[in-house]
Amino acid sequence: MSFSAVSFNDPKPLFTIYAGRRPVLVTDYDLDCMITTAFEGGIQEWAGRIRTVHPSIDKKPRGVPQSTWAAAALLTDGVVFIDDDDDGCQPNTMLTLSMCRRGFQEFIRLRTEQKELDGYIDYNGRIEMAMVDAGDASGMLQFALWGEWVYA
Repeated sequence: MSFSAVSFNDPKPLFTIYAGRRPVLVTDYDLDCMITTAFEGGIQEWAGRIRTVHPSIDKKPRGVPQSTWAAAALLTDGVVFIDDDDDGCQPNTMLTLSMCRRGFQEFIRLRTEQKELDGYIDYNGRIEMAMVDAGDASGMLQFALWGEWVYA
């Protein structure tokens, strides 16, 4: 099987989450952006080793960034293991696509409760990933892994 990255020009719907009662579509591109932003800046403070298990490709292709490889694996029912490098206060854990759904949902729920949702949802009912910074992406990943935002 050959490897292909997520396409910005042709995003595929993954799931719907809710901002209050408003539906918000999350695409494969949104997942890729969240993983990339988290891996390249958001989780540097707390994450240690990251291991990706792709269901149909044994080894990460040369030149493919770890974040792109992880997103591709998650989108094909693979898993990503992220070791807590801080002080071990969180269990080392595995990340799946269904867990990412929880991460997106809990992040949007939190921003809705804090009345800080402006700009995060575009007029088409999609997450505006340009508004999601490294800290936000880390929060989404922490919600996905542990159900709470542990490292601010």
